[in-house]
Amino acid sequence: MPTWYVLLDGPSSDLVHVKQRFAVSGFAFDQIDGKDTLSAPAFEQCSDQNDVIDAGMELLASINVALRISVFGYTGFDFHGIVEKRSDGSIHRIMLARGAAFGVSGVATVGIGGSIGKPVRSKEERLVSLLAKNSDITDLAVAMTARPLTWGAMNTTYESAKGLMSTKASDEAKRADYQGLIDRGWITQDQSNSFYKSAAYHRHGYPKIEMKGVRLMEYHEATNLIKNLFWQMVDVMEPT
Repeated sequence: MPTWYVLLDGPSSDLVHVKQRFAVSGFAFDQIDGKDTLSAPAFEQCSDQNDVIDAGMELLASINVALRISVFGYTGFDFHGIVEKRSDGSIHRIMLARGAAFGVSGVATVGIGGSIGKPVRSKEERLVSLLAKNSDITDLAVAMTARPLTWGAMNTTYESAKGLMSTKASDEAKRADYQGLIDRGWITQDQSNSFYKSAAYHRHGYPKIEMKGVRLMEYHEATNLIKNLFWQMVDVMEPT
């Protein structure tokens, strides 16, 4: 059976983060023709080179999304092509045009599963698994990779967290359930009020008068708060 590798096009510093944050995912790394390469267990399920290309693009896009959210300064890898190492030692390459478009679509075959007895998966590994099976989280995660992170994207994540984590019965009640986040200990009443008003303040343009009775949340505090909410959701929806 051949071994398939994805050719990575990106900085070596980013590869360090991949190796650190995806330590229990079964990835194998090599260098071929001066290019860093990655092989994954998901490729073993592929029947031909087209399946490998699809799975490789999906996996690499998911890795990029997870690390762009969690690691400041992570740039990400472009998909450069694939390499097939056959049992007779021969190597066959399939190159793609530089900058070929790829993204997260939610193909379950690239998921990184966990099971009893295995080492604890990192939050990034668990997010990649979640991206493969939950389109709601996929949309939020992709929005969260914006640099700089916008108030609009942060507000969408906040509103979605309320609904996805709520135990209320109706959809309307779920969307309004900020108290559920407070009860979980993920956010305080002050933070909830401050972020909600601050996000509206910034998204709809700066009004002529300052907000009254509510603390204006600074951008740095808001990004930390929303990223923490996002990873808390990952913990609940994809446990270790």
